[in-house]
Amino acid sequence: MMGFDSKILIVDDSKTALKVMERRLKNLGFSQVQTIGSPKKALAMMKENDYDIVFLDWIMPEMEGIELFKLMKAAPEISETVKVIMLTAENVKDKVISAIQLGVNGYILKPPTNEKIMNQLDRL
Repeated sequence: MMGFDSKILIVDDSKTALKVMERRLKNLGFSQVQTIGSPKKALAMMKENDYDIVFLDWIMPEMEGIELFKLMKAAPEISETVKVIMLTAENVKDKVISAIQLGVNGYILKPPTNEKIMNQLDRL
């Protein structure tokens, strides 16, 4: 599991979802949590900062989370060690399997609970 000092970024187009995830992570003991609603801005942030864990919403109007993941992997400025967990409101098993084959570290079916979050973080 990553340490409680891990630097975390949450990318989701829903302000409510961002607040819920941020609050849950902080309640679990993670103090370095940032949020952003725009995948394009998130990519720029990741190029400027070294994040340990990134939570990506699967479906966003600007760009799907998996497309952002592919851009992250192609960007030399972004550490290869960053762990990525997808967030999805739909149970899309086929998409999840293909994402994991591409290198995504896990996924959480929304709504996120402390248990779901910790189960995924324990696997990192």
